[in-house]
Amino acid sequence: MRKAIRQRLIDKIPEIAGRVYEPSMAGPATKKPYIVLKYGGDIATGMRYGFEVPFEVWIYCERTTFKELDVLESKVIRALLGVDLVSSSGQTFSLKYTGSSSDFYDDDWKALTRQLGFRTDRIRGG
Repeated sequence: MRKAIRQRLIDKIPEIAGRVYEPSMAGPATKKPYIVLKYGGDIATGMRYGFEVPFEVWIYCERTTFKELDVLESKVIRALLGVDLVSSSGQTFSLKYTGSSSDFYDDDWKALTRQLGFRTDRIRGG
C-alpha cells in the first residue's frame, strides 16, 4: 500500500520532485518541499474480518510562508482522496481523508510542517 501511495504522490505533485520519504530518510538537510509517509499499523474495526489502516502524510516546506503548506495540502488531498490504488500484492484500495494537524515549525528539521491523516480498510488476509 505504501508503495502505491508514494508513487501516486510523486506522479501528481511535481513540486516535490519525487521527494517522498520514510520517516528515517529525511532530515534538516533534505531539500524542501518534501513529504514523509508514515504507516500507522492495522487497527481492528470490531468487524469479524476487518481492519483500518491509517497513513500519515507529513508535508515539509521552507520556513517562509504557510501558503506553500496550504497549496501542497490541497494537492495531496486531491491526489489521494477516493482514488483506486493497487498494492504490490494486487489489492485494490482507496483512501479516506481524516483531517490535518495544526501547522508548526519543526526546529529539529528546520521546516514548516503539517500532518494529513488518511485511512483505508483492509480485510483480514487481504
